Amino acid sequence: MICMTVLGEPVAQKRHRTVTRGRDGRPLPFAHEYDPSAGDKADLAALAQLKAPAKLLEGPLQLEIVAVFGRPKSHYRTGKHAGELKPNATLFHTTRPDHDNVTKLVCDALTGVWWTDDSRIVLCDTLKVYGRPKLWIRLQTIDEIEYHGKAWQIRTFLETTVEKGDPNDESEEKRTEAVTEEDIRGDAPADV
Repeated sequence: MICMTVLGEPVAQKRHRTVTRGRDGRPLPFAHEYDPSAGDKADLAALAQLKAPAKLLEGPLQLEIVAVFGRPKSHYRTGKHAGELKPNATLFHTTRPDHDNVTKLVCDALTGVWWTDDSRIVLCDTLKVYGRPKLWIRLQTIDEIEYHGKAWQIRTFLETTVEKGDPNDESEEKRTEAVTEEDIRGDAPADV
C-alpha cells in the first residue's frame, strides 16, 4: 500500500488546447496542441517519486483519492460569530472541478511513477470535501483491499461466476443455438 498527502488546493485536469496562431499573432503552418496541466502533472509526479515502489506495479489496483478543498467565505458566519461555520454549510464539495478531472490528473501524473499504465486501476473512489486543502492518495494492490471495513469479495464472485458458467466460455455453436427468432425480434419473455 502506498499513501501520499499533497498539501494545497487540489487541481484538476484541464482540457488540451489547440493553437493555430503564434505569440505574435501570425498563423502557424500547422495546428499545435498542448496540455495546460503538464506542469501540475510534473509537480505531482515529482512528489510521488519520493514514495515510488522499487518496481512499477503491474497487477490490478485500487486507487482512492480524497480531494479536500478550502471553504468559500460564504460558508462562514460574520459579526460576533465570525469564523464559525454556518449551520447549513455542507461537507461535500459539489462545485467545479469535477471529480473525474481530479482523478484523471492523478492517474496521468502517476503513470510511470507508481504503475505501468492507469488501465491497471480496476477500482477507483474519489471523494471531494471541504476542509484544510490537500490531496490524499492511497494505492493498494487488489489482493490487499479492505473496503470500508468489509473484505472485498472478488474471489467469491469469481468462483460463483465460474461455477454457474460464463457465457463467454461457451462454444460458438451453443451461443448460436441459444438465439431464437423471438430474441431477435425482442418478443422473448423477460424471465428467459
